[in-house]
Amino acid sequence: MENFVHFVKIFIIYVSVLAVYNEEHCKKIDNCCREWDEFVTECKVCSPGYLGRNCTQACPYPNYGLECQGKCDCNERLCDIATGCFSDSDGCRTGYYGERCMFKCRVPTYGKHCQQICQCDESICHYITGCPVKESKYL
Repeated sequence: MENFVHFVKIFIIYVSVLAVYNEEHCKKIDNCCREWDEFVTECKVCSPGYLGRNCTQACPYPNYGLECQGKCDCNERLCDIATGCFSDSDGCRTGYYGERCMFKCRVPTYGKHCQQICQCDESICHYITGCPVKESKYL
């Protein structure tokens, strides 16, 4: 019983630290909210990989996806918080990097493994697709 109580205490501390980390992560790096309710000033629907008030908590391993309902059947470092397991050779989904693929590529990088460099103004550089393509009036 003593070991169980000790485990619960450690788990609570871990979750608390994770919540603070993820709140800062969402504010600085990623938009974790898919649908904002201005009236009640909170998220209505969290982006896949996030949950909680204002969608500031990343899914705890082994969970992933919308409302953290998916369950990874792989090593934690290969479990994307949004899409689940990926292979070492494939890496994170396009536009993301880092622990559990939580971070968007930093400007001016974009694309798979954040290996591409935008050749346009940084304010319009998209973390997945890069610079917008200008449409030709002749097409």
